[in-house]
Amino acid sequence: MNKNGYTANDDKKHVITHTDGREIEDVVYTSPLFAKKIIDYFSPQFKKTDNFIDPCKGLGAFYDHLPNNKDWCELQDGRDYLLNKNYYDWCIGNFPWRGSFYAKFNAHALQHSVNVVSLVKLFGALGTLRRLRDAKNANHYIKEVILVDWKDADFTYIDGTKKSAEGFVLSVCHWQKNWHNGTTWSDWTIHK
Repeated sequence: MNKNGYTANDDKKHVITHTDGREIEDVVYTSPLFAKKIIDYFSPQFKKTDNFIDPCKGLGAFYDHLPNNKDWCELQDGRDYLLNKNYYDWCIGNFPWRGSFYAKFNAHALQHSVNVVSLVKLFGALGTLRRLRDAKNANHYIKEVILVDWKDADFTYIDGTKKSAEGFVLSVCHWQKNWHNGTTWSDWTIHK
């Protein structure tokens, strides 16, 4: 159990359970090397005055590689991103993927950031009208979609065991406020 009352659920390795009975799903950590690759890729777009947030810090894979002027949230550490009302130039991380929770989480990111970069299943990011409506309501449009290999993300569960690949396309999606110049599609899976 961590300091905020969360323990790993042995039956579902991606779930942690709080002492009050709440279950938090999608506790899966990204490889620090892969998080660095993502941040390095977008870094030419960063400005010196930009501020950053990793909304799901986890073990710090993204946070540790962000430039200075950074912030973080992590539910397991008592910092709930959905309660954070600050505004950021960049929100970058591995968001929770489960349906309604992802929808709330992504909508919050779009309302509180100029740029939103998330490592997510492609269907989860673009596959519902709600996702597109939330983005449009926040005046965000998809700037880039990068197809990525599950092996590169090297996901692990809270107990350190490896997460296997799923049958869904994994992607990095970049939403930008006031973007109206079309969407770039990149494929990191073919450059092996």
